[in-house]
Amino acid sequence: MKVLVIGAGLMGSSVGLALNNAGHQVCLKDNSESVEAAARSFLQLTGEDLLDPEIVVVAVPPSSISQVIIDSNSSFPNATLIDIGSIMVKPLQEVETSLGLISNWIPTHPMAGKELGGYENATHDLFHDRLWVVSPNPNTADSHLARVRQLINDCGAIYVSMDGHKHDEAVAVTSHLPQILATVLAQQLNDLSQEALAVSGQGLRDLTRIASSSGELWNEILISNKENISLAISKTQQVLENMKTAIVNESKTEILQQFELGNSGKAKIPGKHGGLAQEFSQLSIEIDDKPGQLAAIFATAGRANVNIEDVRIDHALGKQIAIIELFVLPKEFESLKAALTQDGWKLRATKSAQ
Repeated sequence: MKVLVIGAGLMGSSVGLALNNAGHQVCLKDNSESVEAAARSFLQLTGEDLLDPEIVVVAVPPSSISQVIIDSNSSFPNATLIDIGSIMVKPLQEVETSLGLISNWIPTHPMAGKELGGYENATHDLFHDRLWVVSPNPNTADSHLARVRQLINDCGAIYVSMDGHKHDEAVAVTSHLPQILATVLAQQLNDLSQEALAVSGQGLRDLTRIASSSGELWNEILISNKENISLAISKTQQVLENMKTAIVNESKTEILQQFELGNSGKAKIPGKHGGLAQEFSQLSIEIDDKPGQLAAIFATAGRANVNIEDVRIDHALGKQIAIIELFVLPKEFESLKAALTQDGWKLRATKSAQ
């Protein structure tokens, strides 16, 4: 297929790389000529300008999506148009006001990304095994939907159909709220001394990992989905007040209930390959912080025919050692523990799920 990608940021450039690798003819455009030239050179996407693209992928900030869709529909009336923005309802309303329900535009949202944006961080496999939400309207032509399915498949992603309103409500809680909470938590660290920060644990690193995200991009996303996000924040404020009240009143029962609700919510997050969440056993290993250690541990697990479900790395303060936490299925716990012990690895705390 001949594909025109409009927007040379992380997402658009990654789509371009993926489709180029899949054998499609890809042209990358950007409203900044200097960014466009740099991105084409950096990504080695040298496709000629397309006068008759079969698909136009709009990868611009949320506030610009509707206008670029309207312009693209005028310039390429026979092309399939998709956007890959983070929200759906606002652009839908704006395009519908101008053009009505057109058959060749399908809003989409690939559930992928990175903390760092820009074409220089683009990868061809950014979408591999990630959900890609698609929201066709009643007028969507089957021929255009077929092209979108092929594009998503060639990017290595998983096609999921979802109503646009339900999508925006869902991502307000599952994507946008986590970003806000990480950012707000990280803000409070500015008031702490380095001495105080020295005692921070792995939990702080986990919770603030996405706090380095681009404010310019999130500015667009949050404002575009403000109604749903406002509701999510209000609910969170109430839950925090409930927790605060329980702590101030020294109500162990209420605090326990708050944690139980958190435990049940955490358990609902899909597990491996999108299936039901699973409980894993954990082994902690102390290693020297030097090359080759992780490879050797994985080799031990391989010889024991044990699959590592997840791994976490922490570094000891002031020492050239690291703590590797391995997560495996409970039935494989003893086998891995025995294999690691036999190979001389220094095991720390272990936890076998029952």
